[in-house]
Amino acid sequence: MFLITDFKLLMNTNGTDNIYITGKDKMALLNGEIGGTFPHATDVGTIEDKTYDDAALLIDTVKTPLTIKQIITDMVHKYGGEPFHNIIINDLDDNAQIMLDYHGDNDIYLFRNAQSGLIENVVFDGDVIRYDRQNKPIKISEIKNYDTLMTDYVSTNAQKVKSTNNLLDEKYYTIIKCSYGSVVGYRSTDWTYPSKNGELIMDVGTTVKDALDKICAAFDNTYEYFYNIDGKFVF
Repeated sequence: MFLITDFKLLMNTNGTDNIYITGKDKMALLNGEIGGTFPHATDVGTIEDKTYDDAALLIDTVKTPLTIKQIITDMVHKYGGEPFHNIIINDLDDNAQIMLDYHGDNDIYLFRNAQSGLIENVVFDGDVIRYDRQNKPIKISEIKNYDTLMTDYVSTNAQKVKSTNNLLDEKYYTIIKCSYGSVVGYRSTDWTYPSKNGELIMDVGTTVKDALDKICAAFDNTYEYFYNIDGKFVF
C-alpha cells in the first residue's frame, strides 16, 4: 500500500489509454515529505494537567509522563493521520521493572529457603551463628559461597546452612550478602521515556520519524518500526 502523489491519464488516438501513478511509501506521512512535521516545539513524552482559579488564572501545571506505547500511538495518529486500528505495537509493555539498590552503611544478609527459593529473613549482624551440613557453627559473614539475589532459584554453588545444630533439622538456607550498591529487588513502574535521556521535546520542523528514532536509540536500537504491506504502522 502506498500514497499516490501524482496521477496522469494519457489518451491516445488509437483508443488505448495509459494511466501513470507515482506513489510513496506511507512512511512519507511521518518523515515530513507529506506529513508528520511538528508545527512548534512539542513535548511528546508528557501530558500537562493545568489548574486554574475562579478568575481563570493559571495556578499550577503538572506534567505526567506518558508510556512509550502512548507516545508512539499519539504521535502516529495525531501527526501522521493514521487511525488507531492501523497502529500495531508489539513487545512493549505498559509497565517495566526498576532495580532497587541497597544504600545502607552496613552489610545485610538475606536468608533464602533452599527448597522454596523464598526470602524468609533479614539479618543485619554478620556475627549471627548458623550451622553447616556437619553441624559446625559458622558466622554468616564467613560463609564462603553466598547466593545471588538476581536469580529466582537457589545457586548451585551457594553454601547451605541451618538455624540449629539439631541432626533432625533439615530446613536449610542459603545466604545472600548485600553491600552498599547491591541490587536487592525491583519495583514496577510505568514504561516511560528514560529520564537519563532527558525530555522527549521535539523542535519545530522535526518529524515523528525523528522522535521514533530517539525512542529506538534510548533502547539501544533493539526496536524497529515500519509500514507493512497492508499499510499498517508496526513498532
